[in-house]
Parts: sequence; structure tokens; C-alpha cells
Amino acid sequence: MGWRPTSWMVATGVPVAVVVVGGWQRRWISDDGFINFRVIDQVLAGHGPVFNQGERVEVTTSTLWPLLLGVLHAVTGIRLEWLAIGCGLAGTALAVVVGMHGARRLNEPEPEPESEPGRRTWWLPAGALVFVALPVVWDFVTSGLENPLSWLWWAAAFAIVVDVTGPSAPTAARRRRLVGAAVVGLGPLVRPDLALPAAVFLAAMAWTEGQRAGTRRAAIVRVGWMAVAAGAAPTAYQVLRMGYYGQLLPNTVYAKEGGKAWWSQGWRYLGDLVGTYGLWVPLVAAGVAVALTVERPARGRSSWTTAVVATEGAALAHALLIVRAGGDYMHGRLLLPALFGLLLPAFAVPVRARRGAALAPLAVLALWVAFAVGRESTGQPLDDAVFDFRRFTIENTGTATPILVEDHLAWLDERGIDVATLGRDGPPRWWPEGPDGPTVAPLAPGQPSTVSTGAIGALPFALPLEVRVADQLGLADPVVAHLRLAGRGLPGHEKSLRRTWWAARLLPPGQPLPPDLDLGGVVAPHGPSSASAPADVGREQADAAAALGCGELVELRAATTDPLTPGRVARNLVGALGLHTFRFDPDPATARADLCD
Repeated sequence: MGWRPTSWMVATGVPVAVVVVGGWQRRWISDDGFINFRVIDQVLAGHGPVFNQGERVEVTTSTLWPLLLGVLHAVTGIRLEWLAIGCGLAGTALAVVVGMHGARRLNEPEPEPESEPGRRTWWLPAGALVFVALPVVWDFVTSGLENPLSWLWWAAAFAIVVDVTGPSAPTAARRRRLVGAAVVGLGPLVRPDLALPAAVFLAAMAWTEGQRAGTRRAAIVRVGWMAVAAGAAPTAYQVLRMGYYGQLLPNTVYAKEGGKAWWSQGWRYLGDLVGTYGLWVPLVAAGVAVALTVERPARGRSSWTTAVVATEGAALAHALLIVRAGGDYMHGRLLLPALFGLLLPAFAVPVRARRGAALAPLAVLALWVAFAVGRESTGQPLDDAVFDFRRFTIENTGTATPILVEDHLAWLDERGIDVATLGRDGPPRWWPEGPDGPTVAPLAPGQPSTVSTGAIGALPFALPLEVRVADQLGLADPVVAHLRLAGRGLPGHEKSLRRTWWAARLLPPGQPLPPDLDLGGVVAPHGPSSASAPADVGREQADAAAALGCGELVELRAATTDPLTPGRVARNLVGALGLHTFRFDPDPATARADLCD
């Protein structure tokens, strides 16, 4: 082939070293990462995959990421914060290695003719260097979120499609092809939005299988078995989700209204990422480099095109899905998997000696990499709807590498608040800290303490597991999540219940709302005001209590809090579709009229 293993090891090792060093230097855990950790603690304590005891809510968007961390934590006993850091670094490094392997298999040239014995092939990690040079990638190598697992899944799916569509696939073991389909089918369990790129990859694999089957009957059988292999795990989990949680999708999807189109914010989100780093430059240069260097792929031009079209199509479809939903408030995070996928065919490009045509685009890539490595995101303010959340966390914690929960909650220690004792001894307490601190709602004796907050990561993770967390923004609360969206604001943080709703839910029947009770929480609501005029409080609380006992709100609460009997599971399975579209008005009087009349 004309290339040496040593040169390939260097080509692979450089981007791996860059992303591991960059990720380690910017190591941190986001507040959202602690959401996964609290669920893991609840599971290991025997309470099931829940956020609050006695309320079945799927608050983790990824299924496999907390499962991975939970198993490793149970086996090793290592703190979850450090496990997330280690798994993020290892998962990202492995994603780069697998992506490089798939790109080499894709772009491997035909053997040199005997008439040109001196033409060596050098592998350059062009696309890989583009990806690992981005500081925003370093931010999410750690963070406690599932980005590394998303990249690893993309790399594995790409390598599998390259293998299945290659010329050696017909002679490969059938079991290997089915295992590959099963791995690609795990996409929705990494993140629900990865179902779309998984479908694109599987379509390419099915088309190739059908073309090689010989007869229509054989094609149907082969594609059928591939569909069974790909759909077994996600289908089984979907049945479990519907029966256990009573929902079609994770609760976070409803809270963020991920199914609604918000194109204007989505294009803004895309422009923020592309514009900050000038990404159009390396994307064009990488495409030109591939076009000029991949002369005669050994796998054949047709199978090469199939694999590239599938990979680029999956990435573009996923990016468009994220844009349609409005993106996210964290700079770049949700678009990084699609960017990774776009670059995969260029992760390893072959350059043969005495071929200088590719030097120009490769030089452009080198200059861009030098620019990107030193480029920082703009760090927009909170109300700008897209901002650098790592920098925001560092500024608010006063720690350069905020990893442990103690780093995130040092501000509570300064106020003399010990979260470790809350709910264990004595009556429930109330912290009237105002909009910059948590509030513990005063409940009746014998009921658990309840912390009202809009940031449900570090603080709830530090609390005893029996303390109920009243999530104002709905990620961990099915009632808030099914509010009717009244306006757009900070993506994913646009829903909040009025305090009269919380009083009707948290206080015993007939107990009036304390006039000084503040449910402002850590993060102020970005939707319509949750406050009510004092004269309206009693009427609103009565309307809210009545609405909670009517219509779909009754079934929604029963689906998540009733004992999990076989009958309840059956009702959840049947009712999940209806609850999927259910929304109720934020105004208690309107909700009462809609649900009870």
C-alpha cells in the first residue's frame, strides 16, 4: 500500500493528544451533569430511575450515558464527578480513533502500479484536526453530559456503514453485519434526536443489502433481519419507558418543547457556532482536500459514494433537526455531533508523494487550525439565549475547574447553609434566600422537605435523596413540562408554574399560601411572570386545586405517582400517546375551565 504503520500511529495520535489535553485543561462539570448523578444515586439506593422518590419522571435525556456512569460507579466506587471526567476523555479519544479507522477504510487508495514504485501514501488527519482544534469541543469533552458518547456512536456508525457498503461486505460474516445494525440502532438511546441519523445510516445499509441479495425474497429477508437487530434495544426500552413513566419521550423533551419549530432561534444558534470559528472555511477546505486526494479508492467509487452520502446526509439531517427545534442555550453543544459527522469522511485523507494538488486546501486547513486553537467563544450574557455556559459556571462558582459538587455549592457554605442535614432531623425548614438562592417550602409536619429551584443539578445532588425538588422549569416535573408554551425565551427554560399552582400541589388541602413564600428559585423564569396579585392568590389557589383534579391532569399525575401495578403499567402504555400531546394553560382559571367544564 506504500504507507507505514508508524506514520498512521502519528496521524492518529496527534488529534487524540490535542483533544485529550484540551479537554483536560478545560475540565468541568455542568450543573445539568449533576441531574444524571442524582438519578444514579436514586437507582443505587433502590428507588428506581427517578429524580424524586415516589414520582416516576424520566429526567435524563440520554439513556446509555447515565447507565454507563452508574455501572462504573457501582463497580469502582469512584466519585461520579471524576467518573464523568474520565469517561468523557476516554470516550472522545476513542471516537477520534474509530473515526480515523473508518476514514482510512473509506479512502484507502488502490495499490500503486508497479511502474510507480516510489509513491508512498501519507495519511493526514485533516478532518480530525479541524474537530479537535475547536475550544468548544474541549468544553464538552467533559461537562458530565453525553457529548463524548454521541461522538463515539457517530464514529462507530460511520465505520460500520463503511464496512457494510464496502466490496468485502458480501463475504463478511452475517452475524457481524447484524451486530453492526444493532450498534447503529442504539442512536436513540444515546439521545432521542439521534434516531434521525440512525435511520439514515440504516437506510444506506439496507439499500446495500438489498442490492446484493440477488432476489427480491432474499432482499426482504436480509433487510428484515437487519431491522430486527437495529430495533430490538430501542423498541424494548420504548415499551419500558411508556409503561414505567407513562410518556412517549423523556420528560425533558416536553419541558423544552423539542417538537415545536423555532427556526429563527435555530438559525441564530447555528450562526453563533459557525460565525465564532469561521467553520465554513475548514468545511470547504476539507471537502476539496478529499476530492483531490481520494483518486481511486480500493473499495470502488460506487461504494465510496454510498458511504459518504449516507454520512453527510445523516449529519445534515441532524443539524437541520437541531436548527428547527431552536438549538440550545449552551454555545455549540447540540450541533457538535452533526459537525463531527460532517467531518468524518475527511478524518484521514491519503496524500501520495509527488502529488501537490492537495497542498493548497491542506495549507488552508493548517492556518485555520492555528486560528481556532486560540479562539474563544464570546461568552454572551444569560439573557442572550446562547452563551458560553462553562465560562458562566466558572464566574459563578469562582473556581477555574468546577468539578465537584462542593465547588458548585461553595456559595451556600458562605451563607452558613448546610445542605447535608436538610430533611434528616427536625421539622422541614425554609430558606428565604430570594431569587439568588434556594427556597425550602414550609410543609405540614410529617411531609418531606421540598426545595424549590430552577437549577436542578448540583443543589439537588447534594441534598438527601428523600428531599423533594420542586423543579420550576419542568425538566424533572411532568406537570410543569406539560404547560402550554406561552412565549419564547431562553431555550429550554420557558415554562414555569405560578406559585398558586405549587401551593395547590405541595401544601395540604385547605392550607393557604403563606404570604411570604417565594418560589423564585435559583434561575428566574424566562417566560410570563409567575407572580399573582395578593387579592387573587386565594382564588387562583382554589382554581389550581380544582384543575389538578380534572381531565388529563389527573391521568398525568396518576401515571407518574400511582403504585406500579400491572394495571397501572397497562394504562400507561395505552395512555402515553394521549399525554404526549396534552398541554394545559398556565392560568389556573383558564385551566380549570378547559379541564373541568
